[in-house]
Amino acid sequence: MIFFGLSAILITTIMMLPLGSITTSTEFLTRNTHTTSAYIHHTPIVINAEADFALAGFTGTGIQGDPHVLEGVSINQSGTAIHISEVASHFVIRNCLITGSGQFGIYLRDTPHATIDMCEIHTKWSGIHAYWADYCLITNCTFYDNEQEGIRLAWSENCTLTNNTLVDSGVSMAGYNRGWRHNISSTTVHGKPLGYFRDLSDSIIEGSSFGEVILAYCSNVTVQNGEFHDIASGIFFGYSSDCKLINNEFYNNPHDGIAISHSTRSVIVNNTVYDNRAMGIRNLDSSHTIYMNNTIRDNDETGLEINNSYNCTLIDNTFVNNGVDILSSWQHNFANNTVNGRALGYNRSVTNTVIDASMYGQLILADSTGVTIENADISTTDFGILLGYCTNVTITRSTLHDNYKGIKLQGSDDCELFNNTFYDNEYSGVHFEYSDRCRLTNNTITSNSMGVLVSYSADCMFTNNTINDSGQWGIGFISLNNCTLVRNSIHDTHSTGLYLQNANNCIITNNEIYENYATGIRLVQASSGNTIYGNLIGWNNINAQDDGSSNQWDDGISIGNAWGDYEGIGTYSIAGSANAIDHYPTKGDTDIPILDHPEDVEYNEGEIGTTITWTPVESHPVAYEVKRNGTPYSSGPWDGSSIIISIDNLNYGSHNFTITVNDTCANAGSDTVFVFVKDGTNPYIIHPAIAQFEAFCTGESITWNVSDLHPIAYEVYRNQSLIDSGEWDGSDIVVPLDNLEVGLYNFTLVVFDIDGNQAKDEVHVSAIDTTPPTIDTPLDVGYLWGVTGSSITWHPEDPYPHSFEILRNQISVSYGSWDGQPISFAVDGLSPGVYNYTLVITDSYGNWASDTVLVTVTGDNTMLIVFVGIGVAVVAVVIVVMRFRRK
Repeated sequence: MIFFGLSAILITTIMMLPLGSITTSTEFLTRNTHTTSAYIHHTPIVINAEADFALAGFTGTGIQGDPHVLEGVSINQSGTAIHISEVASHFVIRNCLITGSGQFGIYLRDTPHATIDMCEIHTKWSGIHAYWADYCLITNCTFYDNEQEGIRLAWSENCTLTNNTLVDSGVSMAGYNRGWRHNISSTTVHGKPLGYFRDLSDSIIEGSSFGEVILAYCSNVTVQNGEFHDIASGIFFGYSSDCKLINNEFYNNPHDGIAISHSTRSVIVNNTVYDNRAMGIRNLDSSHTIYMNNTIRDNDETGLEINNSYNCTLIDNTFVNNGVDILSSWQHNFANNTVNGRALGYNRSVTNTVIDASMYGQLILADSTGVTIENADISTTDFGILLGYCTNVTITRSTLHDNYKGIKLQGSDDCELFNNTFYDNEYSGVHFEYSDRCRLTNNTITSNSMGVLVSYSADCMFTNNTINDSGQWGIGFISLNNCTLVRNSIHDTHSTGLYLQNANNCIITNNEIYENYATGIRLVQASSGNTIYGNLIGWNNINAQDDGSSNQWDDGISIGNAWGDYEGIGTYSIAGSANAIDHYPTKGDTDIPILDHPEDVEYNEGEIGTTITWTPVESHPVAYEVKRNGTPYSSGPWDGSSIIISIDNLNYGSHNFTITVNDTCANAGSDTVFVFVKDGTNPYIIHPAIAQFEAFCTGESITWNVSDLHPIAYEVYRNQSLIDSGEWDGSDIVVPLDNLEVGLYNFTLVVFDIDGNQAKDEVHVSAIDTTPPTIDTPLDVGYLWGVTGSSITWHPEDPYPHSFEILRNQISVSYGSWDGQPISFAVDGLSPGVYNYTLVITDSYGNWASDTVLVTVTGDNTMLIVFVGIGVAVVAVVIVVMRFRRK
């Protein structure tokens, strides 16, 4: 009935909205643009004093009418590009391009007269971070792909943002009352107006019209139907009252989905909040907030954090892979909420009750006493079990895993956790905070980022717990007093097993702290008066480090600690500035390593891969050494695995190998193995590839690569006949293949060592004929028609002659066998003309060659008679003329 009445009040409250609505807050202007061609590259700038402006390239004197000006530069480097702090002068950063990964594009601190104009800033953690930078002016700037936000106004007031464009980033605000009073206009986020509403009341804001909404000093304002993502936080409430969020979606924001700060009586209804990289909803100093019918899931930290707020109401909300965290005030009203499909249990002011927690997806217990919680199996929420200001509560037989924290106790005294299992929790398995006289007994705590974290607490007892595979600390004691740690096992932590910071007067005894990757026990500054004795501390990277004061590492009488690297002589010095000493140390390990005895070894000289393998048994190995015949042979660190020693290449004869293995406490074990080396190995021949060679060639050979430790002789056979033999010194054996006739040959090599071991290899060689015959080129032939006795003679050569053919003008005129002799062919009786005679010769293996000779025949009978007649007539005329002249 109580919650029925409350629901009616909620519905009435939500319906009390003004008749008008707001869809925009200001007039938007077009952003100025500029080109990149005029930029000048500049290194990062740091200004902490007036004189630094000139050194950084700023112009101007810094007074109001003549400010320092930096203009037209590009800074593309990781880290902060421009850092300006604690200067009162006026300055302007204009038309600059700032890129590169890292912290801030521009960082302003205590700079009351800063102007940033027409700049482009992207891929930074935060584009502009203005910290206590009152009255700063940011105009005409473009921000995109900045990881957290484009602009952050932190503890700054009366800043002015005008005509800026923010893509994939937004504006965030932080600080108390003074940090929310600004002037923002004509600025867009994701192409939509940034809705900054200050001192607004009795209005409805249509969220779909805005890329980001910020409410400051508002009352009775409703934001509805919006989708807010990839900005700093989905929405900011600051110093407002009676404001409402209805039917909005908040996701993928770098900070929180919804951030409510110092605002009262807010109403959050029918919203979806998911995949934000900090909290789904942060409720800070904002009491009487109502959450109803919201879905909150998969936010990186907490689904809903209620911090220093009271009388908040949660009804019918759904949490998936998230839950609720409460800080400071625990007086709230919860009803019908679920976490991962099971009830969100919120119990307040319960006494003397047993709670079966098997039904809960998260369990919160507040202001209760005498309660036993059992049978919880809670996973994938923020805090599995959360106790606030309880006394005498027992949690037992429960499993908490894959949460942010398994169990957290805040301000809760005299509580006990026993027989529980905590594993794979992202931050800690167990966290005690401001909780005195609590006990942790017989729990298994494994694979958490921190196994156990205890802070601001006193007189707590930790007994018989197993804590291993923690990411940071096994147990962390922070700012506490008079706690006792006894009979716990802390091991395989990825950093420090037991960490004490400002921890005083604690007793740490009879624990096993071993095999932690960094330090076993570490006491940092301001930890004093602690007594540490009777513990087994060993096999950590650093067993112990004491940077505190007045800590005692033994009982002062006769009992110190057992150390994994103590060799049994003298005191034990603790690393660290305290120069602490354990006056009564003992060995952490007194057992001698157990060594097996491999069989003695016999192998043939020259064999490869012969080893001796010892498999000693030792929990804390450190090193080994092997000697051969009393001389060091091999040594090195030993991790407990088998030790394999190669014994190749030993000289002929007998050898003894003695191994000694040591643990971290200088306990040693040894064993001896005898090795006998004999020569029983045949020579080794690498078989050459099967070869083909040209018959009658020179310069070809077979090369056998032959090895043996003791070579002596070789024999070479060709077709079973010995053709070569001699002494062999182990080098390659080469057999020439000169002037072999065509045919198949079997070459066999036999090699011997001094002990009569032998090896044989056969190589089949094929001598082939692929060479064409050679043929000369006779001179061309010419004769007068009717003249006889003309012929052509060729002199071809080949070792395997076979046949010939003669072609006249491509027509065969003669052919026959060829025995290698010259070939002549008569060319008489041809009519006048030009003839080509081609000889083609072929050897027995199909290789052939050819040559062509031109035969030219000139003249005929008719012409000869004419020429003779003309000659006689000429002679007669000459005779007549001569006679006539004589008269």
